[in-house]
Amino acid sequence: MRQNDVATEIRELLNSRIAQICDYFYGGWITDPSNKHKGLMTPAKKGKRISSSFTVNLDGDRQGQWYRFSQQIGGGSVELVAYALGYEPKSAEGYREAFKWARGWLGIDDRQETEEDRKEREARQAKDREARERTRQEREQAVLERAQRKAVTAAEIAKQCRPILDTAAEQYLCGAGQGQRRLPPVSAWPTDLREHIGFHPGLEMENLRQYRDEKLIKKGPSFPALVFFLQDPFGDIVSLQRIFLDAAMGVKITQTNDTIPNAKVMFAASSGAACRIGGDASRIGLLEGGETALGNWALHDFRYPMWATMSTSGMVTFEAPGFVERSDIFPDSDNAISEGEKVGEPPGTKAAEQCAANLRQVGVHVVINEPCIYKCDNLDLWETYSAFEQRHPAA
Repeated sequence: MRQNDVATEIRELLNSRIAQICDYFYGGWITDPSNKHKGLMTPAKKGKRISSSFTVNLDGDRQGQWYRFSQQIGGGSVELVAYALGYEPKSAEGYREAFKWARGWLGIDDRQETEEDRKEREARQAKDREARERTRQEREQAVLERAQRKAVTAAEIAKQCRPILDTAAEQYLCGAGQGQRRLPPVSAWPTDLREHIGFHPGLEMENLRQYRDEKLIKKGPSFPALVFFLQDPFGDIVSLQRIFLDAAMGVKITQTNDTIPNAKVMFAASSGAACRIGGDASRIGLLEGGETALGNWALHDFRYPMWATMSTSGMVTFEAPGFVERSDIFPDSDNAISEGEKVGEPPGTKAAEQCAANLRQVGVHVVINEPCIYKCDNLDLWETYSAFEQRHPAA
């Protein structure tokens, strides 16, 4: 058999076993609840639905085809194997390693397979498929239940929060001391944003829980927190960002407690969601950080909402609700990154461009603003502006 024929046969075999390949490399994948022909490799609950930016076609004419929107890469079953093995999907090295893996996994080699060998192999693979299918269905159900519980819990935590006025959260955001963010007092805002941010008197840092043999032996510490509520395109609260605080000092807990590695901790998957600072409108600003969005809101005299996606990946995967007609994106001013011997785009700029391309695909008018010349964000600009205004009051 010629080499091209062998490659074609391997690709067709991989296509026919695409669900098992997903089982092998992506243990948490599920079938799309709204489209049984697609698999979601990285499922996340978004309000009342579950979706993923990484999808695989499970059957039909495009069986084995896949695409990962967040990274803008895709291909067929062989390329999926190469990608899962850690190679560029369409590189020479990726193809070589993918075909090598496929031969071993499929139980074929260069010698001619006998009829007896074929029957034995197919019986073995059928038995393996049945076992994997049972495991996949159990895992799929568990993932769905976990995602649903997480989203419900995020909404419940949001309900437990109270407006930030006269709390440690306002002290942190609006105070003028070291480590405080110098925003205008909440009383000067057009709204207290109670539907979008809040103060919680005591939340556990579950990322600091201690386990032994997969059993919880000690809960994480609890602290007051400024909480940003992230809503999906349907308006459901599906995720939170918490900034844990020292209530007495009105600063991030990391400023007074050196045993805490990070004061900012996400809760539940936030892909596609944003904190809608300033509420809903046909025109929105779009930024990465919650504090940055608040600063930019003040910098623009609260004229239109500033939404926060909380990360570069959140910016890339953001999904605009149907009422959004225009988005002004304000990229973070990040350092450029090294890509081999080349210098790549700064992450903030690259994420903004990918987000803009996605939004334009659905008819949203997008303006990308120039990032700061120096490494800073729009909250830093607000702080600089307000300090200047204090030193040079209008006559």
